[in-house]
Amino acid sequence: MPLDPLNLTRNASINRAAILDLPGVELPADVRGKRAYDLLASFAISAAIKPHKAALGIEDELPDAILPPVLDYCLRSDDAAPRERADSVAAIIGVRLGCLLLMLKRGDPINRQARDDWDDSYWIHWATIQHVIIGGGLNRDVLGHRIALHAQAFLQQHGFPDMTVDRAGNAEVLPLIGAARSVPVGFTSARIFDFGQTYIKRAFAVYQHESLAALHLLPSMPSNCELDTHDPYAAGDEVQAAYRADLMCRVITDTARKYRTSSPLTIMCSLASYVQNGQPADRGCYGVLSLLSDNVEQYFANRLSADLKRPVTFHLMHDGTAAAAAYAGAEHAAVITMGTALGIGFPPPADRVHPLAADFRVGDLKGLS
Repeated sequence: MPLDPLNLTRNASINRAAILDLPGVELPADVRGKRAYDLLASFAISAAIKPHKAALGIEDELPDAILPPVLDYCLRSDDAAPRERADSVAAIIGVRLGCLLLMLKRGDPINRQARDDWDDSYWIHWATIQHVIIGGGLNRDVLGHRIALHAQAFLQQHGFPDMTVDRAGNAEVLPLIGAARSVPVGFTSARIFDFGQTYIKRAFAVYQHESLAALHLLPSMPSNCELDTHDPYAAGDEVQAAYRADLMCRVITDTARKYRTSSPLTIMCSLASYVQNGQPADRGCYGVLSLLSDNVEQYFANRLSADLKRPVTFHLMHDGTAAAAAYAGAEHAAVITMGTALGIGFPPPADRVHPLAADFRVGDLKGLS
């Protein structure tokens, strides 16, 4: 199936994209033959930092999961020596990202052959990409800026001097911003959720004159999401689907009750799953939801309306597409989120979503009861 940048299927995933070779480029030994997931997902980034713990002065007992924020802290050091050592580690990650982007941009035959689920439309689209925006929890603050800088330098050194890589503003909540921008017109507020593989993020969106004026962030919570859900489904996945739906409904209803307003209740959910016509793709932690109904959006709308005893408008969207919607109007651009896995999305035209108000702000929720 050809690529539709605004309606992605699971084939669009870059997690399985393998860098077999980049002719004419001296590939780092730890990059050749590896998939993007094995190079840039959270576990892989922690693994890249781990051998440098001693040089960075990181206690050996610290768990791998917190190494990226610790590396970010090292990059902020007032002492030049540890800051430079930390940047050399950020450069390893940035070069990995640069290799991935160069592979996608060039589309060399050896790498095309490794993606037999991609027809020419995927490679043609990637060849048009000039601007890459990186987001996600791993691209926090200084670390994200340094990864982007090193990736951009790698691309510019290897034939693409005009290609840019930037860390997103509000990198950790891009799907919330994009989902809020994607709410249908006519509402003055909306509850926004990002159901991820690791965390569930929540926000209250406020609209003024059809512009997104503010996104008030609510406390996050663990998603209890397993990555090993079988595809095709194994016996018992219906139980997992029911559990996942129960958890989502509980989070949504608790949020709606705690932060209640008199305005009509509309809910936009970003999912760590590809979504087609309101249906999650048939894989992964959230893909199992498609076992519940042939219209999952209506299933949730009906169930939430009954639980909350008021009409509920409910929408689902792919988290990578949501992240890209935060940059609606950006041309020849791709948005990559780095977290438990890699997400991908391409910004839609600006007229497809709510514009951002001139004084748009993101912050903790205040003043609501």
